[in-house]
Amino acid sequence: MSGHEIVRRASSQAASWRDVRALRQVTSETRLEQATMRAISAVSEYAISEVEYLKRLQNQVEHSNPDAADAVAAIVNMTVVGLARRVGRFTSEIG
Repeated sequence: MSGHEIVRRASSQAASWRDVRALRQVTSETRLEQATMRAISAVSEYAISEVEYLKRLQNQVEHSNPDAADAVAAIVNMTVVGLARRVGRFTSEIG
């Protein structure tokens, strides 16, 4: 007998309808939870990329026009705070 032989299993009873329904419910809840986590992750990653873009833009403006540095920093910081709040709100609403 080789180690790759198919071994016959003892037959088991069929699952009850209650067990099948419970398994379907758990499967649905798991899929919903996974979709929620993917959505939160996607929104968070998008917000991070926007913040990185704004910081690069801020750096460019500060180098090209030092007199505008304070105003640009204030605008970027307010925008970043707004993004963080929106991501937090999104997370709490769908989570």
